[in-house]
Amino acid sequence: MISMTAAFAQVGIGTNAPDASAMLEVSSTSKGLLTPRMSMAQRGAIGEPQVGLLVYQTDGLAGFYVYEAGGWTRLSQESFGDVKSGIQDNDHKGWVLLDGRALTATSLSPSQKAAAEDLGLSGSLPNASNAYLSQNGGAIGQVSGANTSTLLQENLPSFDFNGNANSAGSHSHTTSAYSTSTDGQGSHSHTTSAYSLATANAGSHLHTTSAYSTSTGYAGRHSHTGTANEAGNHSHSFGTKHDGNDARLNNVPPGPLSGDDSWSPDVTNFYSTSENGNHTHSLSISTVDNHAHLIVIPVSKSSDAGSHAHSIDIPESTSSTTNDHVHLVSIPESRSSTTDDHEHTVSVSSGGSATPINIAPKTLSVNMFMYLGL
Repeated sequence: MISMTAAFAQVGIGTNAPDASAMLEVSSTSKGLLTPRMSMAQRGAIGEPQVGLLVYQTDGLAGFYVYEAGGWTRLSQESFGDVKSGIQDNDHKGWVLLDGRALTATSLSPSQKAAAEDLGLSGSLPNASNAYLSQNGGAIGQVSGANTSTLLQENLPSFDFNGNANSAGSHSHTTSAYSTSTDGQGSHSHTTSAYSLATANAGSHLHTTSAYSTSTGYAGRHSHTGTANEAGNHSHSFGTKHDGNDARLNNVPPGPLSGDDSWSPDVTNFYSTSENGNHTHSLSISTVDNHAHLIVIPVSKSSDAGSHAHSIDIPESTSSTTNDHVHLVSIPESRSSTTDDHEHTVSVSSGGSATPINIAPKTLSVNMFMYLGL
């Protein structure tokens, strides 16, 4: 049934009262409105389409298309530049896989290339492999960032790792020899204890002593006995004195003896021995007074020239340096005396090797697509 109202030139199909805002109203509860249907090629062949012309495309990205200024637009929820995820592997129904391909006529249709360039893309499509959608403040349509991160030492909390090493069974430790200097500790001196040591054998050698003089200690009244060396053929003159108590034999020069104030009477009995050839003399000198003797020791060399050592006694002493000074300490290589099972206390800093770590969460692997139309 077709109803026409002449006053308004309205057409009603299935109704006698078309809506006042419509030139044509089709009303039915069992049938629909069937618009012209055609292929994408047929749609493109319509000459001088008017804005608002509506057709239904049956192939490719099927659907209603309306002609707007500048071209045909599919009537759908998608808009150029929309991004979605999916498990499809290839381009489909106007959705283009974001795989970083170049924006060329061989990789995209002319309308898709134009749509991408209208969106501000140049050179190539974004490569969304292993990337996440994020409004991170970067350039729109560009991939930035990484799936790994390197923690630096300043990113770690400030603390030391303290603990005990595991017991490692019976073992000892070797320290290397090294030298160090102590800090100056103000004015002080050092006392060394007395000790004895023996030098190492140093091969065959001699020792020279310097000449010096010394005196024996006083040893009270004593006498001296000896034998004079042979002195060739000679004679002796001697005289006798008397002091009234005893007689002492005195060597005197030849001739009369002259007295002194402590002797009386005058010397008597002067004698001279006859020459008796080469001979020696024994003499014994008795001394009344306590006295000492001067001994002169000449320069000499030891007769022991073989390999031998010497014993040295070092007395206790105190250093004369008492001002602020340091000491050089040489520490020889050594081994610890503890060789049974024991532990060690350790303190370890929080430094690391700066190895990158994967910060990607558990994910569902999908492909990313952008809608550029057909």
